[in-house]
Amino acid sequence: MDESQVQEGVDPKTACRLEILVNSYFSIIDGKKVYSKGRTVSWVVDSEKYALIDLHKDIAPYFTWASDQKANFWVVDSKQHMKCRLDTDNQLLELLRASQVVKLFMVVGAWEEGHVETNVADEDMSAATKVVEEEIKVEGFAWAEVPTYGETTAGPPMAEEEEKEHFMTFGCDPHGDEPAGVDEEWRYFKKVDDAARESKPTEKNAVEVNKRKRARPIPEFDTECVQDDETGARDDYFVPYTTHDLENPVIKEKDTFGDKEEFIQIMRTYAIKNSFETMVEHSDTTRYRARCAAEDCEWRVYAKKLHGGNTFMVVNLSSLDDHTCAGSATLTGHQASTSWISRRAKDIVQEDPTLSAKKLQKRLQTQYKIEMSYFKVWAGKKAAMNELHGTWEESFTMLWRFKAALEEACPGSIVDIDCKKINGQMHFSRMFVCIRACVDGFLAGCRPYLGVDSTHLTGKYNGQLAAATAIDGHNWMYPVAYGIFGKENNANWAWFMTNLKKAVGTPPGLTIHTNACKGLAYGVKKAFGDDAEHRECFRHLMANFRKKFKGENASTIGLRITKTFQLTI
Repeated sequence: MDESQVQEGVDPKTACRLEILVNSYFSIIDGKKVYSKGRTVSWVVDSEKYALIDLHKDIAPYFTWASDQKANFWVVDSKQHMKCRLDTDNQLLELLRASQVVKLFMVVGAWEEGHVETNVADEDMSAATKVVEEEIKVEGFAWAEVPTYGETTAGPPMAEEEEKEHFMTFGCDPHGDEPAGVDEEWRYFKKVDDAARESKPTEKNAVEVNKRKRARPIPEFDTECVQDDETGARDDYFVPYTTHDLENPVIKEKDTFGDKEEFIQIMRTYAIKNSFETMVEHSDTTRYRARCAAEDCEWRVYAKKLHGGNTFMVVNLSSLDDHTCAGSATLTGHQASTSWISRRAKDIVQEDPTLSAKKLQKRLQTQYKIEMSYFKVWAGKKAAMNELHGTWEESFTMLWRFKAALEEACPGSIVDIDCKKINGQMHFSRMFVCIRACVDGFLAGCRPYLGVDSTHLTGKYNGQLAAATAIDGHNWMYPVAYGIFGKENNANWAWFMTNLKKAVGTPPGLTIHTNACKGLAYGVKKAFGDDAEHRECFRHLMANFRKKFKGENASTIGLRITKTFQLTI
């Protein structure tokens, strides 16, 4: 054995590796059922001074069990076959001295004084280690047979039999509402006649013991897995989800749902469609219990989470005939939660994103005949929009992905993102986008003219959306570039026009058409200088003209000027 693997205090010459395969088990500790998943643990021990009490101390940090349980160790050979039970220190020492790696199988079960006996005496231990399954005595229990088609490893559910004689702790589940699989270890064993318990490993009964069925060998795969796919498909505890009409659900006992959230949402719709309200009596991660909101009504529903997943199943559900309350033609908004409204509004806002919360409120109230507050509908619409399109904050984090994707798909495109550092955190400031294909189309097929202006953004975050637009041969508008920044000032317009010049250059006869914004005029002059003609919009000029010169002829004079082609009349 490599000396680097040997712990301090252990002689490398007498060191031996101990590997223990632990089977999964349940325990009741402090009144709670604890499940311990099986796995393999190993460590290095001294083969000359190691006892069973040391083995129990070393396994304790990895696994714990109840006071009425005991850990039993079995000797395992290289083929994963159980050979005999480990009961004495002499057996353990002889195993450690015989090999550098010793494999054991640990089973945790109920402990009864004098119940389990060994089948191999101390003096026969050496011979037993060389022979597989030599005179194995079945002591009380043996592994169940391999399941056949139509039967599960656990066998059919037998509620009455569980309550009477098979539970590890009698009476812990008298009503059958524990999660599936709890305290059902008995299913994986079969009883053996009492003669096997009382018999001694003598020469007279050796032949009789050998005729009995041997313990099953440890399988090569995970003992937690079902051995046969066909067998697992028939297991009563793993049932497919029940399909429900989300708008008009019909729920009955034994119906299953993907998780608790799905069950609650469908139950809300069920109550709304049947004109009654529910009141939750108890709700946690594994159980849900509710009743009709009317005090004297007998309607009840109870659901629980199945063992081994998130599936929820309806255990008990009163029929609609059990309602002793009068009901109501129009319900209050208690049943329509924000999440419930969000699910109903998702398809509506996807079809019409501009639909206001007020109109959405009227539409849902008419369809489901339930009163909803405006603020709850507004919050539900917001949640639906976030689910469809993401949040506003998430959109900012995706800008760099957009930049990388656009530059990869259309090389030569310009995407400039500018950020500011405020209180140690980076914040979005402005952005410029110009696609290379649009620039090529402008230079090849449009007149050298660009109209530049901006408009206000009215969403959650305010700002300016600027655009540079050309005119093609059909006199249609042709987009060239756009940008986003906070407000119209000299710095932002100079930054935008600098990027625009970088994108389109200075083609011959280029004319830039703007309004009378001073910041825009400053940006054109700073970026293009004398390389482009700058012209202002006549409508804005006339608006400024009418502010100073009043009269009936102010509008007509402007119209005549636009049609004049001579400097003098």
